[in-house]
Amino acid sequence: MGKAADSSGDAAFVIIASVSAVVADNAASYGPVKASLVHMAKGLARQHAKRGIRTNVVSPGMVYFKGGVWHQVEENM
Repeated sequence: MGKAADSSGDAAFVIIASVSAVVADNAASYGPVKASLVHMAKGLARQHAKRGIRTNVVSPGMVYFKGGVWHQVEENM
């Protein structure tokens, strides 16, 4: 990353988390792991911003499609 930022003036970490990072429906391990990625990204951003290294977190949520969770909610409520 450092070499890329030094040569082009820009580089980026792209971290895939999830909306599960902020949803605590139960004590499963998936959400805390995704939350730790968000926490790590904040630290990376602060640590490397001066070198032109960006840190981005993408946190996708559920997507509506026929047969999926939101379709089942729509059909059954």
